[in-house]
Amino acid sequence: MRIELYRKVISLTAFTFLGICILLGTLLLGIRFGRENALDTISHVLEGEGTVEDLNAQRLAVDTTEHSFTAQGIILSHDSGSFIIQTGSGSERTVLLTPNTRIRVKGILRGPKDIETGGTVYVVGQPLPNGELKAKTVRVLKK
Repeated sequence: MRIELYRKVISLTAFTFLGICILLGTLLLGIRFGRENALDTISHVLEGEGTVEDLNAQRLAVDTTEHSFTAQGIILSHDSGSFIIQTGSGSERTVLLTPNTRIRVKGILRGPKDIETGGTVYVVGQPLPNGELKAKTVRVLKK
């Protein structure tokens, strides 16, 4: 009788633990894919394929921490570790790439070699004291 009760308790505990793991995994995947969806929507708006209302409908925030910064511009020059953009105001800004920088070209995950001079980019990153921008995410929008 006691052995049967122990088996039921162990079985119930195992199923509860499994359920919690599945819920936590689903939550974490949802957060990751939600962020990707947000960046895709921003890219579509910047490419002229979407509207600001699309952003408002999703209530998006790319990264609102005090260490984040965004820049948009045309790539003037590039090498394997950085590129220089000209912003809409005409100023130039150097963007540094790291091994952790995520680069997307037309929504597809790519590498630094896929960045081309003349392309329009949207960058999210951390501003450095020297004025450069350490990129976390780079979206190549069009050429």
